[in-house]
Amino acid sequence: MSPRNLSDKTEETGKKCHVLIVIILILVLSLPMSHNALGQGVGVANDTPSFDHISIVRNNGLVYVSMIVKDLNGWEDIYNITLTITDKSGEIVSEIVYSQYSNLTATSPSVEWHELTGTYLNRELSDWEPREISPWNPENAVTPVGLDVSFVLGDVSGDYIIIKVMNRPILNSPESSCEHVGPFLQPEGNYVKINSTVYGLLISAVTFLVALLVISIVWEIRKK
Repeated sequence: MSPRNLSDKTEETGKKCHVLIVIILILVLSLPMSHNALGQGVGVANDTPSFDHISIVRNNGLVYVSMIVKDLNGWEDIYNITLTITDKSGEIVSEIVYSQYSNLTATSPSVEWHELTGTYLNRELSDWEPREISPWNPENAVTPVGLDVSFVLGDVSGDYIIIKVMNRPILNSPESSCEHVGPFLQPEGNYVKINSTVYGLLISAVTFLVALLVISIVWEIRKK
């Protein structure tokens, strides 16, 4: 290969490397931006609810299952939250529904707790509260797009927990619900915590490190 052809090939490879580096940087930088931008979009169409936080605590003979559910259309878009505790065989030990509306045609929230299976629900201690998560309008006011719900149960034991959030009015479409399935506290256990914000930051950090590694490899190839 002539020196000129070699030079042209090197130049072409360099251009491709530059393009690759730019694409990787854009992807990496867009991750945290996309995460933050979600909090700015109140009023988006058919936003899927998501869990921002889940914790399970056993204390003084009571079990506290607390969660923050986020919906960018506002907390009033959430129709109900179903909490199910099962044993290893899948048999339901406890099933409780936190319902925000009496029916699908209701326009104003009317919170009710329904215990479908078991007698563990402590209605006096169970609680809910809208949570102000994201500034969204030009005046930097805050609108509640989160819902903080705490199911308080008696000394219940199980192996698995299922939490399902349904939006209104299309209850059974994948776009209108979110679900968490995981281990439940054993009698000797006392704490399980899930925080999607921390998890998202970890994913972004790992992605950034991988991108840096790719860039360094490409740079070494260019030098050769």
